[in-house]
Order: sequence, then C-alpha cells, then structure tokens
Amino acid sequence: MTFPRKLFPKKGQNQVIYKNEVIKGARVRGKEYLNYQGIKVNQRTIGEPCRCRSCCFDKISEGERQEIFDRFYALKTKNEQDAYMQALIECSEISRKRPRVDQNNSKTKSKSYKYYVSSSSGKHCVCKTTLISIHGVTVDRVRRLSKLLSMGKPPNDRRGKKTQGMQKRDRWSGK
Repeated sequence: MTFPRKLFPKKGQNQVIYKNEVIKGARVRGKEYLNYQGIKVNQRTIGEPCRCRSCCFDKISEGERQEIFDRFYALKTKNEQDAYMQALIECSEISRKRPRVDQNNSKTKSKSYKYYVSSSSGKHCVCKTTLISIHGVTVDRVRRLSKLLSMGKPPNDRRGKKTQGMQKRDRWSGK
C-alpha cells in the first residue's frame, strides 16, 4: 500500500537570532555593537606604534598592517583567531639566568617569547606591543595565549560553557 504524498512541503526552520549571538559575532569580527547594558562598544582598530629601539611598527607598511588586521578579523571564530595568534608566538627556554640581588621577592621568569607578524612580504620578528597594536587585541589575550603555548595546550574558547562539576551539581539538585 502506498501512502499519498503530503500536500504541504516542510517548512524551513525559523531562524531566531538571539542578542548574545549578535554580540558574540560582532565581538569576533571586531565590529561596533551594543553590549548587554546598552552601552556602545567601539569597533577594533589598529593601535598606536611602539616606541622600541627596533622600530618594529615601521618594518611593516601601512597597507600590510591593514591587510593583517582585516585577515585576522575575517576569521570566523575566536578559537580560529587564537590559534592564528598562537602560531605567531614562539616560546623558548631562557638562555641565561642572571643572579638577582633579592632572590626571595623577585619572580623568576621561566620562558622567553618571540613575536612574529606574517604578511605578504614574509614573516617579521616584532615586539609584543607591535603584535598587539597591529591585531587590535588586548595584552591579556596575548598573555593567555603565551601561557597556553608554554604549557603545550591549544587555545579553547570556554566562555559560557559549564564545567563538569557544575553539570553534576545541577543534576543532583534537580534544576
């Protein structure tokens, strides 16, 4: 026995765009948006040039800087951006540890980092300030990526994700 075809085609899924998705997408793309409190957050721009002896900012032309910036914010997710940034950081052991006057209060540095910028003309070694300003990111983001690189872990966006312990607790409490 054959069944008759349905007269009405399946309807497409209704695309609902939530406020948090709009904000997250704009943040990843570096665009201007209104945050949850209704405060306008400006779009990301290329920062100020560095003041180091190497003049790292001048090694890269204005067009190349804009190309790097646009390519970085064209990446679709924060995980892709973090993986790209982590590939530009090189971690190495400290070559020479010098004795300090006050050993107890000083924090000993365990790793050294070199920062690079990849452009159409090649890979350039730059200072941390130049890397931050060309990509329009914060110091904390580069610090987090450097720390993950030294531990050998890939960057993973865990914002808004529940930890395993929180899920178990919610199951037990009946929420």
